[in-house]
Amino acid sequence: MELIYPILHQACLGLFVVLLLLAGWTDLRNFTIPNHIPIAIALLLPTYEMTGLAPFPWLASLLISSAVFITGLGFFSMKLMGGGDVKLMASVSLWAGTACALDFLLVTALAGGLLSVFALVKKKFGFAGGWSNEANRNVVPYGVAITFGGLGLAALLIQGNQI
Repeated sequence: MELIYPILHQACLGLFVVLLLLAGWTDLRNFTIPNHIPIAIALLLPTYEMTGLAPFPWLASLLISSAVFITGLGFFSMKLMGGGDVKLMASVSLWAGTACALDFLLVTALAGGLLSVFALVKKKFGFAGGWSNEANRNVVPYGVAITFGGLGLAALLIQGNQI
């Protein structure tokens, strides 16, 4: 079993990356993130952590994820963020734990800012693309920004950072 744990640990991390990319792609294409993606990301974490070497701070990670979810619900209620984006951000922040939460949120916010600038430029100059230019429509697929933040988190985990 000692030989299988490191392989399973890295396989979970690889699946985490694949799920993130799938979430970003579906949000970019359809402005939706299917519920099964954030659920799969959250359910993958226990296997990842059980096969790791360091103990996992479950309580702190759950508190951070809950805070992200509650904040996201506020953004959702103001129609600033989609429900799928909120669920994806909460499930990825569960992986971030206490050590990497700020890194994840910072990369996500920076990527979201760049996407927003791109959307504003696109709206102003009206060049062709897959995003809608309707005045009352959210034109930023924020799941893409969350994907970038999650990929930054995955890079930290690949480098050996502990959650």
